[in-house]
Amino acid sequence: MTPPLRGYLVAPLGKRFLAWFVDLVGLLIAMSILALALNLGENVNTTYIAPDGHVATNVRYIVDGVATESILAILSALYCIPLWVYGNGTLAQRALGLRIFEANGPRRVGLGRAIARWLALFGWTFLGIASAYNQYEWLIDLAAITWFLSLLVTTRRDPQRRGIHDRLGRSIVVALSPQWEGGQSSRVDRSFP
Repeated sequence: MTPPLRGYLVAPLGKRFLAWFVDLVGLLIAMSILALALNLGENVNTTYIAPDGHVATNVRYIVDGVATESILAILSALYCIPLWVYGNGTLAQRALGLRIFEANGPRRVGLGRAIARWLALFGWTFLGIASAYNQYEWLIDLAAITWFLSLLVTTRRDPQRRGIHDRLGRSIVVALSPQWEGGQSSRVDRSFP
């Protein structure tokens, strides 16, 4: 397989998934903190009889699903889109040595392409919002799982590991080639970070 850009290799699927997962965990933590700070939930008391016979009460704080999915959609857009446009990758992608460029050359991804990429990568958040208003929640959940699987399968099958989200955003995720890391060639085009 030929490198997609001079001095770079196609990003391994495992590294891409790990970066996505780390970013998602960070976004979920931020979403939870923001939901608590905005007091978007409510205390739910559950009273029950414990095994030893005394009455016990369990208090849980439950946040509305529409609120959490909406916050996640907004946070993911505010986090991913600017970092793809101006930083060539999210914090986790950059930490793992991955970069995002336009597929047809070593240029930063433009705003429109970053938005298209985000819609394809995080569009399932809108399915989560819709499921709260629908009696067929299980069907929408199934659509979200299908969404994830289609991203994974299309990324895995493409020779350059470009999934649906990469093709819609006309982007490619690359990793620095080990042969260029050691400084063996100073001629590699690093004009783009």
